[in-house]
Amino acid sequence: MMNGGQNGIQRQEAAQQVENAGLGDDGRALRSAGVVGNPPERSGNPPVPGWARPPGEPLIDPVVLAELHALDQGTEDGFLEAIVGDFQEAMREQLEIARHALRAGDGAALAAVAHRMRGGCGVLGARHLARICQGLESAGREGRLLEGPPLLAALEGEYRQVQRAMDVEVASSAQGRCPGLTSAVLGALGARSTEQAGVLGATGR
Repeated sequence: MMNGGQNGIQRQEAAQQVENAGLGDDGRALRSAGVVGNPPERSGNPPVPGWARPPGEPLIDPVVLAELHALDQGTEDGFLEAIVGDFQEAMREQLEIARHALRAGDGAALAAVAHRMRGGCGVLGARHLARICQGLESAGREGRLLEGPPLLAALEGEYRQVQRAMDVEVASSAQGRCPGLTSAVLGALGARSTEQAGVLGATGR
């Protein structure tokens, strides 16, 4: 069980990770610079084959979700709501930047913004969303811009689902309930604890 001091430190570390991934204040800076940040729009392109989330894989990593809920418990400042809000705000703006990069045929800009989106998705446990961002990043970096529009469509479709899932988690956390803390999540936490204990035992620490 983490004490209040440990929770406070971990909340600060999580918030810093989000900011380092291009979220939080960065999103507000982009908006103040005149970058349009509309909600994700549905693209007319079909998703790229092979980029569908594997069957049974959750939208958000349950272990990360449980850790975020744990950090949120006992706070009055709405840690989970704030960090999810920063993530969603940045995603809206960065998706607009990605659309603009595709329209301009700017592979370097596309790769850069996809990299930043991938970092934020990873911090909040949206694993498959992060993989799609990585695919878009690679396409931009390697100049495969014809793959960009359908990849962006796949990214936007997955993000809409992740966004809804995060909204549910924030609302339920505000009501003192954590739907992500199911037996499956607790089992995953137990597995991680067992694995970490094995590593510590093997290293003699």
